[in-house]
Amino acid sequence: MCEDLIGDYGILTPLSDRQSIDLSRDVESFEETTDFILAPYLLESVFLDQLAEKVDTLQSGIETDWNIIWAMVAQQDTVVGFLDFAGPPNDRGEVILRWSINPEWKNSPFEREALEKLVGWAFSREECLSVSVVKGISEADRAATLRRLGFRGEQTMSGRESYRCIKTVEGRLL
Repeated sequence: MCEDLIGDYGILTPLSDRQSIDLSRDVESFEETTDFILAPYLLESVFLDQLAEKVDTLQSGIETDWNIIWAMVAQQDTVVGFLDFAGPPNDRGEVILRWSINPEWKNSPFEREALEKLVGWAFSREECLSVSVVKGISEADRAATLRRLGFRGEQTMSGRESYRCIKTVEGRLL
């Protein structure tokens, strides 16, 4: 299990498989077993669909750090968002980053810090060469946040807008 990623504005806490499954099935059980409180309006329908897909992977028995769901924990143990990767890096070393955050925390320093920390975590693994975010799953304001973190806009083959951040030889963001 990975360790917490601690920042100036909050903490990214990796959820156990059990906690992730509880979150997908029974929010009250999740809050009881973690002592976390979920911020209102947190669980967007897109995130819930992704969570259901992630739980299927967790229940298949495939264990990898790339399947971890990270809780964005702010003051007083309030979870204001979740981040995860769609899976391990593909054959080109690319991972897809996804996240859902309470609307009151969008474009906040904590959101930017959490994204930066998780991209750094991904790039600390040898097999990860780039991190992508496929835009269109939520608001356009996420594009500005991604650009500030060093992501560059691209068009996918299906015509959707995406953003990619590439690791340099030195391991820094490009």
